[in-house]
Amino acid sequence: MIVISPWSRGGYVNSQVADHTSPLRFLENWTGVKETNISAWRRTVCGDMMSAFDFGTKNTAFPSLPDTAALVAACDAENSLPDAAPPATPVAPVQESGTRPARPLGYGFDTTSWTDTSTGRIWFKTVATGTLGGGFTAYTVNYRGYDNWRYTLPSGGSISDYFSAQTYGGGLYDIDLHGPDGYLRGFKGDVRTWSSTSKAHPEAALSIAPAAPLALTVTLTNSGPVAATFTVGPNAYTGTGGSAVPVPAGGTRTVVLGPASDGNYDYTVTADVGDGFERRFAGRTYPV
Repeated sequence: MIVISPWSRGGYVNSQVADHTSPLRFLENWTGVKETNISAWRRTVCGDMMSAFDFGTKNTAFPSLPDTAALVAACDAENSLPDAAPPATPVAPVQESGTRPARPLGYGFDTTSWTDTSTGRIWFKTVATGTLGGGFTAYTVNYRGYDNWRYTLPSGGSISDYFSAQTYGGGLYDIDLHGPDGYLRGFKGDVRTWSSTSKAHPEAALSIAPAAPLALTVTLTNSGPVAATFTVGPNAYTGTGGSAVPVPAGGTRTVVLGPASDGNYDYTVTADVGDGFERRFAGRTYPV
C-alpha cells in the first residue's frame, strides 16, 4: 500500500503487519464506529495503520512535477524499435544500497532459550515487551523433516515451546523463529553437549536497553565444567569481523553491541564446543 497524505510525507517505510482489516480499523479511529466482524486474533497480529502517519507534523505544500512531454516522446519512439530479446548471459540485479527511513513502531520482543537434558529438548520463550503483539513462526531447518509451528503473542504476553532434538535429530537441532519487522532468532547445537562432563555448556541471549541510548546486550553463559570461547560477530548493517569472548566454567559475560543508525541489527554468536552451537539475533530497534 502507498499512503499519500499531508501527515505521511518523507518517503517513510512502515513495517507493521497489516491486512485487509487494517483500513477498516483506521476508519474505526476516524469515525468512532467499531467493526464487529474483526476477530481478536487479527487485532492482535495486525495494525490499524495509525503508525503510518505523524499527526503532529503535516506538509501541505504541493510538490513540483516534471514535464512529461519528453517521456511521452521517448515512449512513442520505442514503437519503431525491434522486439526486445533477453540477454544471452543474464546478469542478476544488484540490491540498491542504503535504507529508507522507517516509522517508529511499538514492537518489542525478548527471546531466551535453554536445554533440558532430562528430556533432550531445546526450549525457547519470547516475551512481548512493547505495546504491540505479533505473529511468530518457528521452522525446522536441518536434522529433521521440514515443519513449522505458529504462535500468537499478545502485548504483555509470552509464548514458549520445545523441540525434541534427541528424538528427531539424535540430539542435533537447527530451528529459526521469525516474528514481525525482520525479527529472527536462530538456534543451532546439540542437546547432548549439555550432558557432557568434558565440554562447556554454552547459551546466549540478546536484550535491548529500554532507554536511550539504545544498546544491544548479549549475555553469554557457560554452565559447563570447562571454559569456552564465544565469538560474537555481525552479519550485516554494522561492523566487520567477530570478537572472541572467553567465559570460564560456570561463568557469564556480557557484550554490548550497537544497532546500525537506522536501527537494524544482525549478529551471530558461536562457541568452540565442536557441536555447531550458534545463536542468531536479527531485527530492528527504534529510538526512544
